[in-house]
Amino acid sequence: MKSIRQELTRRLLWTILLLVGGGLLAVYFAGQAALQDQFDETLLSKAMAMSTLTRQDREKIVISPFEQHLHGYAEDVASDFFQMWLPDGSVVARSSSLGGRDLPRHYSTESHNSALFVDATAPDGTPIRVIGFSFHPRQTNNELTPYESITLGLAVAAKRDELDQTLLLFRIGLAIFGTVLLAAFGLIVPRVLRQGLEPLQKLAAQAAAITADSLDCRFPVDNLAQELRPISERLNEVLSRLEESFNRERQFSANLAHELRTPLAEQRGMLELALKWPAKRNPNTDQQVLDVVLHTEGIVLRLLTLLRSEHGTLPIVWEPLALDRVMALSWRPFADKAGKRGLGVRFEAPSGLVIEADGPLLRSVLANLFDNATEYAPAGGEITVQAGLEGGRFSLCVCNTVGPNLEAADLPHLFDRFWRKEAARTGGIHTGLGLTFVRAVVLAHGWTLTANLVEPGLFRLQIEGGRAAVSARFAAADANGQSRPAAPPSPRA
Repeated sequence: MKSIRQELTRRLLWTILLLVGGGLLAVYFAGQAALQDQFDETLLSKAMAMSTLTRQDREKIVISPFEQHLHGYAEDVASDFFQMWLPDGSVVARSSSLGGRDLPRHYSTESHNSALFVDATAPDGTPIRVIGFSFHPRQTNNELTPYESITLGLAVAAKRDELDQTLLLFRIGLAIFGTVLLAAFGLIVPRVLRQGLEPLQKLAAQAAAITADSLDCRFPVDNLAQELRPISERLNEVLSRLEESFNRERQFSANLAHELRTPLAEQRGMLELALKWPAKRNPNTDQQVLDVVLHTEGIVLRLLTLLRSEHGTLPIVWEPLALDRVMALSWRPFADKAGKRGLGVRFEAPSGLVIEADGPLLRSVLANLFDNATEYAPAGGEITVQAGLEGGRFSLCVCNTVGPNLEAADLPHLFDRFWRKEAARTGGIHTGLGLTFVRAVVLAHGWTLTANLVEPGLFRLQIEGGRAAVSARFAAADANGQSRPAAPPSPRA
């Protein structure tokens, strides 16, 4: 494929060739016309002078010595020719330079003094230019009546070798000038384009040198040409997103390895103890191993759900669901824990409210929100669950009080995989995938998800939008900074 510089060079040179060639041709034809007109004016002056030297005396034509007159117009008398005819075609006079030959008769007897020009050949074979016209000779007898005047035809010619020589030199001069001009353009245009496209080549070279290990580099913007500045800015934005994505993936890999290492180490420790001292085997070992396996399985299943959501392959089975019943069933596993922590729980949901959603996924979302709220709300805090229908749009919200360690700067990280507020990992059952999972399910349903601190100490995670004019809102928060979906104002149950 041709480069931009080669293509621009080719097009510019062709354009310059056409413009220069067209301009030189226009100059040549204009110059040729001017020289031809000048030559014809001179020839016409000779012919008009000769016609004034011819007079009619009664029925006799008196002719002055033309060749002496011609000598006043040309250095070489032999280079000029003339011939005069009567109306019947008989020759009245001709120049000796014709050698008895005739000039072309190309005049009109009806249109007097109307000159016609033609090109012909002299007796010696050289090209000549001939002017012909008809005229009434001057009358010297005043008694003659007008109809007795005789119409004569006159042809005057001159060799055009000097004109042709001038035109030849003119053509040669234009050809040399055009060749030199095109050669100059041929040398200058590629260099100018090379210098003009050098910033683009540097930009391309810098882009080609970028690897996965140098995503932190940025393209210059300040001293860049105005046309290239938007490209450089967009490339810098792409590099920023790529760097962020690569860092996130690297962090994800490290976090995943850490998260799976802990339950696997627990399983290995318990199994090794059971094999080493079978007689002292704890009866709860199997249940403990099962709990660890289920925890590990939950991590894997959530990651698979996230992966399917990111690729748009998470299946959604739409079905009508009674919201108050789904909320009650999803809250039941967390009721005892909330009571032990002294949490005030309030539900607000109109009875009989039916929405369309995927039942298992919606229950998983609510379970994540309730688990997050009961786990991280401070002891003695409050949890509010609200649901409602406004303007044909459904809303659901789970709010809980939070501690002062959750800040507005933490909100953009709430949906990152394995993100937790605490500086060190605790090895607890919360893996930091809850909100990420909730967002994936919400997006798969066609909803939108936002998180905000309504006021100091109250966090809300909100999902809006829906399928077939149905919208859902969820809200939740965690006191330690790891919050699960929360939402707008909540209906009380």
